[in-house]
Amino acid sequence: MRTEARTALEKREPRRERGVVDRPGPRTSVIIPAYNEEEGLPIILGKLLPLIDETYEVIVIDDGSTDGTRDVAAAFPCRVVPHASNRGKAQAIKTGMRAARGEHLIFIDADDTYPVELIPRMASSLGKADMVVGSRRRGKEQIPAFNRVGNAIFRGAIRNLYGFKAHDPLTGFYGIKKAHLDKMRLDSDGFCIEAEIAIKAARMGLRILDIPIEYRPRVGEAKLRGLQDGYQIFQTILRMLALYNPAVALILPGVLLFAVGVGLMATLMAVPSSAGEVGLGAHVFVLAAMLSLAGFHLAVFGFGLSLYALAHRFTKNDFPARVFLRPNMARNMALLGITLLAVGVVLEAFLAGDWFAHGSGAFSETKALVLGAFLAVLGFQVVFSAVFLSIFAAELRAQNHQDGGQP
Repeated sequence: MRTEARTALEKREPRRERGVVDRPGPRTSVIIPAYNEEEGLPIILGKLLPLIDETYEVIVIDDGSTDGTRDVAAAFPCRVVPHASNRGKAQAIKTGMRAARGEHLIFIDADDTYPVELIPRMASSLGKADMVVGSRRRGKEQIPAFNRVGNAIFRGAIRNLYGFKAHDPLTGFYGIKKAHLDKMRLDSDGFCIEAEIAIKAARMGLRILDIPIEYRPRVGEAKLRGLQDGYQIFQTILRMLALYNPAVALILPGVLLFAVGVGLMATLMAVPSSAGEVGLGAHVFVLAAMLSLAGFHLAVFGFGLSLYALAHRFTKNDFPARVFLRPNMARNMALLGITLLAVGVVLEAFLAGDWFAHGSGAFSETKALVLGAFLAVLGFQVVFSAVFLSIFAAELRAQNHQDGGQP
């Protein structure tokens, strides 16, 4: 009887060996992408391992190295995750993300250019900040002149276009909370990965801490190809602009085009049809109307992308989204569109009636005719744009209701 009871108890509760204590997993994962870094990697690991305790794990991603990188890493108490072939830095970082068990991830290159001794400080700072960036403020002479110029251009573009607060968005030494990195859905290749992370971190509104560091001489052969990789980084910055800053990419150009077109139409209605030998007649008026409609389309696309990005948690709540999320904005926009449509139709009807009343002869009110058509088409577009944008607004309001706060 006692034996059967003991057997039943053991089935319900797994046996525990005496003296074994359950330990939580590591809190911080240090990820080191490495491709043919047999010279620099042992220096990095030799400095790092005495600085950390059981709350850390060190993961070396051997990106298809053809030298002794994997053997060097295997000689240290760290995890080695190999790629069968060289897949690039971005893929190495993504592999490290998937392999990491810590809630905080710290990335550092394997060439001994970055101060390993600051990793504990970075890990501690991630308790308060969402991202910590090791900005290369000193030691810039270690970077080739061509790369320095490119870094300055890209740094200015990312900081000004996307609002990245830290000094050095392209650094290879940074820490970030894994939960935020998972939400970014990284899709860049090669050395574009840091630009993508910086852009998305800024647009998501993460709290970013900047730590000035000194960049050191590189150990081993450089892998960055200045012209080719620089061009890919430039493409990444431009490619992400429409979704991650539609105000600059679409809304502002659209508003400017619309304003120029409407201003030109108003001027042509008020002044004679020519200025000196330059004709400013109906053809230019039609061009101005088309310019205005094109500008309106751009702005609407921009507002739509802004709401879409906010609805899918790609960005924080910025000005374009707040404009359309005001109470009754869609209704007021639809009413404005109906009014413009009605005015355009009435004007067209008046011009047609006047033309018939005068015998249907030569028609001289071309500008007024184009203006009526412009108002009708614009009103039609405003109404359906209100419907289109309200779809995203409804999704955002539903999210707001579920979250109990602002989207």
